[in-house]
Amino acid sequence: MSANKWANVIAKSIKMREDVIPQNFYSRKQIEKIWNVSKGEANSRLKELIQHNLVEKKTFRIKDARGVCPVLHYKLK
Repeated sequence: MSANKWANVIAKSIKMREDVIPQNFYSRKQIEKIWNVSKGEANSRLKELIQHNLVEKKTFRIKDARGVCPVLHYKLK
């Protein structure tokens, strides 16, 4: 088996490990941009919203520069 075939198999296996993120779920980085705030401020606001049961959080596996990693996503209830 050639190196290209191995690379294709690896790429497909990584792709299969990614989750499909449902609509209305946003990562913290996306929320930072929407709110135009820093990481710390976004974390503080999200923590408060979760405590008041206004926001739902769920972990999805997404592909980034490091590979496929679990990342928290948030959705308004």
